Amino acid sequence: MTYYGWVQLFGNLGCITNVIRICARYGNIRILEDTYGINMRPLSIFALDTYTETPSKKLLPKEFDYNKYGESDKIILAKIQKAIAVIQFKVEGEIIKRHPEYKMDDRLLLNKIDYKNGTVEIDGIEYELNDKTFPTIDPEDPYKLTEEEKELMERLRESFMESTKLNEHIRFLYAKGSTYKIFNSNLLMHACIPIEEDRKLHKNNFTW
Repeated sequence: MTYYGWVQLFGNLGCITNVIRICARYGNIRILEDTYGINMRPLSIFALDTYTETPSKKLLPKEFDYNKYGESDKIILAKIQKAIAVIQFKVEGEIIKRHPEYKMDDRLLLNKIDYKNGTVEIDGIEYELNDKTFPTIDPEDPYKLTEEEKELMERLRESFMESTKLNEHIRFLYAKGSTYKIFNSNLLMHACIPIEEDRKLHKNNFTW
């Protein structure tokens, strides 16, 4: 990957929102702040000011023995997760619409929500939403970021791109990381292996 391509990925809003959402989901926001020096205060303030209602229990962080949280902290993390998830749906939606070659239109969900009834239609089936309050979504233009969301994401992008430790770790990942390894004549593959319907390897996935 070229330096330009690396920087484009590093500052990609879709990637940034996904990282933050997962950290909030599993109670690991501290790793962004303490390890990478990324300022999460603007997001916390935005989430608390914007999402004033009690969040759905589905948004409460997953708990493990090593990251016990008090009830108030759980509520804050749930609101952070909701705020960043909504932004993630928006920025990913714009990416998908800019790149029809990705063939990911099935992931465009904000325009399939009935905001009055609190339902969403997926594959022709209507589902009731667990959470039905979306103060930052305009039903007429659901993928448009509010001015507050735009400002917030620019601040987060700046924090991610200026993090010395994160830069160091990402550079190491690209220099030393790989999706597969051959060991003792065995092919070790990270994550899933894309295959065709007849279970043969997908022809466009491998170059060796």
